[in-house]
Amino acid sequence: MTSSNIRVLIYGHINVNVLDGSSFFLAALSSMLGSDPGIEVDLVLANPLRKHDVVSELEPYHNVRVLDPFEHGLRVIGLDESLRGSGMTEVEAGQLLGRAWRTGNYDAVLVRSTVTALALSRSEPSVRPHLLAYVTGFVDSSGASEQLSADLLELCRHRVLLCCQTDDMRAELSAFLRKRGEEPRVTTLYPMVPDTPARALTADPGRLRATRFVYTGKFFPDWNPVQMIAGFREAHLVDSSLRLAVAGNHFRPDPENRTFVPEVKYLLRNSAGVRWYGGLDRASARAVILAADVGISWRSGRLSNSLELSTKLLEYGALGKPCILNPTEMHRNLLGDDYPLFAESMDDFVAAILRVSNDHDAYSEAARRASNLAGNYTYTAAAKRFTPTLFQLVGDRAEPYAIPGHGSQNGEPGVYSQADGSIVIDLREIASNDLLRLAHATGSLPRRLGPFLRLDPRVQREESDNGMPLMSSHLFDLVVERAAHARTTIQPPPSLPDDRADSSDATPAGPKKDATVLELEDRVKVLEAERSGLRKRLIHVEKQRDVHAGRLEALRRSRLGSMQVRIWRARKRLMR
Repeated sequence: MTSSNIRVLIYGHINVNVLDGSSFFLAALSSMLGSDPGIEVDLVLANPLRKHDVVSELEPYHNVRVLDPFEHGLRVIGLDESLRGSGMTEVEAGQLLGRAWRTGNYDAVLVRSTVTALALSRSEPSVRPHLLAYVTGFVDSSGASEQLSADLLELCRHRVLLCCQTDDMRAELSAFLRKRGEEPRVTTLYPMVPDTPARALTADPGRLRATRFVYTGKFFPDWNPVQMIAGFREAHLVDSSLRLAVAGNHFRPDPENRTFVPEVKYLLRNSAGVRWYGGLDRASARAVILAADVGISWRSGRLSNSLELSTKLLEYGALGKPCILNPTEMHRNLLGDDYPLFAESMDDFVAAILRVSNDHDAYSEAARRASNLAGNYTYTAAAKRFTPTLFQLVGDRAEPYAIPGHGSQNGEPGVYSQADGSIVIDLREIASNDLLRLAHATGSLPRRLGPFLRLDPRVQREESDNGMPLMSSHLFDLVVERAAHARTTIQPPPSLPDDRADSSDATPAGPKKDATVLELEDRVKVLEAERSGLRKRLIHVEKQRDVHAGRLEALRRSRLGSMQVRIWRARKRLMR
């Protein structure tokens, strides 16, 4: 049996030392491809590796390598020198990837950075048919910067395959480029989340109410961290059994509110019912989610028109947890207009917390929809969906292997017939005993590329000296290898981590402050946080007042309204 793996080079201009959705995207993409032992992945880092919280997810994958150019160079692919400094520029990364392409014998290159992808394409034109550029920073045509527009147009002229997160975003990008005279190649790479063993989703029979809430992610102004904790505190005053677990340590200052970060940290540390774990690796964060009942992904109204699909919603749903989130058009399309945990305003958010904790039917329905949605975005589902794109990048070597949509189903799951009489088997879908039976029945010599096996009756199998087919041992080894790989790469979440705030939050060494001073400082922080919350509520109430005043004035100006006002006045005089 001839056997060949698909080799993929991945780069994102992202610092994987930072616990962020972007860094987890790189780990997820590498894990998704590495979930099949027939695909080898090399992930090149943009910065020296200092923390392993993100890349620890890749440790079980023997076919995934994390290449740190600053530590040991890229000697494994023939580049001897190590880089210096704290990181590469996007252009430098493109040039380095060009050298890796020439020496590393790769079939495809996936790059999350249009600048890096363009630099790679310029330095190594031979990579263009095999290069995928994942596009970020493009929300719609009005939001594309001049530089991004120019880069995208040049990538189109190089015939590089562009990639977006959602179909809506792909349609927007395609229309944008066509208006400028290009005929782009654009595909979709949806968000993805780890597969979860069924035993990890076993319900707790003693749980009668959904009282445990969870948020895992970053603390940016538009992510509503202050409003989220303030709303939870309000709900906690009504029901003291409520609990909120929070994991994350990535804070972004708000230019409009210099006290934003101190407010968030204070609320995390000093709110009844709130437990803050600080920064966690992905497996530990999933353990925190698994221990909760309801996830939170409620964001600012400024993001309501976003074309992105929140990975957070999928992470909660993959672990069987419903999610409180905004009723954006995309969310309504995915979850239904009547999804019970939509929240737009602060009042909606508090009401959703109290409702889901007391309405078991609403909780069950929301959990069912979120879980069903997430099932379409697991690593396993994403890998199968991405196969046509991957084979498009691989090119001529993939031509003999029919993939779903390019061959006719042969009556068995994962088995496809080609026009020349050969059979292609998707090793991810067929059972081991069916594979062995079918391979022996055809009497042909199997050939493998990545997760696909091709049986061509025109190529007869060889026999050993004792008359036994040589392919028997090869197929058996293949079955054993794939089974072992599956066992090691799908792991249940670990136990809950201990409470820990990130070390970056530690107070620098210095003179010890008097207890009275510390108490006063804490009181000032409380007042500042309460003032900020009251200011936001006041703005909301004033807007509501203006809406009602406008409606009343419109009513007075109408004929029917003026008559009603006179009736009210007459009644008032009679009551005197």
